Amino acid sequence: MTLSKAELRDTIRAQRRGLPAHRQTEAGAAVAALLAPWISELAPGTASASVATDGELDPGPTVRLLRACGWAVAFPRIEGQNMSFHLASDTELEPSRLGLSEPQHEAPEVAPAALDLVFVPLVAFDPARNRIGRGRAYYDRTFAFLADSPRPSHPWLVGLAHDLQLVDELTPASHDIVLDAVVTPSGVHGDLPSP
Repeated sequence: MTLSKAELRDTIRAQRRGLPAHRQTEAGAAVAALLAPWISELAPGTASASVATDGELDPGPTVRLLRACGWAVAFPRIEGQNMSFHLASDTELEPSRLGLSEPQHEAPEVAPAALDLVFVPLVAFDPARNRIGRGRAYYDRTFAFLADSPRPSHPWLVGLAHDLQLVDELTPASHDIVLDAVVTPSGVHGDLPSP
């Protein structure tokens, strides 16, 4: 039986939320450890990550690694149908109406094309690095300028996920943007772009 995208989202989100707290902590640390050699070879730039919600893999350890390596970190902010990125520390984030932790509107903004690395949240992904998110297409709209670019392209789009979020195959919509790689606690799916 094939699940619809809505059913797949519901199923995987429930599985993520069901992970014990210690497994969530271990998963975030494992992904940061996998990324550490790659990030240490990169020239520092500006990256983006969001704060985990709804059982998402916690990018916090990766954000701390980036900052230790000299990277600036921007967080996404949602307004209407648009997403923008703003530089902020963890303590400068505030709850939004969508239940997300976001930077304040006044925080310095970074254009999407000026980002070097974007850690993209997702609900499910397949071996071809297609993804489905929460269904509002914020990342796909924001990075639509990459649609006709061969991957990898600038900025690099890297998904962070639990292993249980890998599915056999997803049928991408015409507006979906493929990721460069997805990193889970068990390994890297795809290829991290060369420094």
